[in-house]
Amino acid sequence: MLRRVIIKEEFVAITGDYKLAIVLNQLLEYAQQYASFVHVEYEEENGQNIPLIVNTGGWFNVTSEEVARQTLMNISSKTMREYIKALVKKGWVEERDNPSHKWNRTKQYRVNHDQVRKSLLHVGYDSTVLTIEG
Repeated sequence: MLRRVIIKEEFVAITGDYKLAIVLNQLLEYAQQYASFVHVEYEEENGQNIPLIVNTGGWFNVTSEEVARQTLMNISSKTMREYIKALVKKGWVEERDNPSHKWNRTKQYRVNHDQVRKSLLHVGYDSTVLTIEG
């Protein structure tokens, strides 16, 4: 399957950097993909797997290696972490450790849709470019 990278003008306008715009767009895509699936975990009870629907609150797991691969940027995971940290610093993305599995070092992210909308409006763009509700 061919991968494509999208550079959105409005994200370049708010980030000031096309690379950050690419990463922000990719994280928004992950958020949208994750929101379209019901997250189910299973608990074993009396030898049966009981499905539990888990409310993730918009958080999703992704490694910096995966983001780098999906964005076709040909950069190290360390460099991608720096890009993601820049988005976190600006308030467009939130980051946390996995609260359920302390041993899992993969960061969890959540796009702050309200902050992205405010930034878009501030520079004169329509905030309806965000395709999912945050």
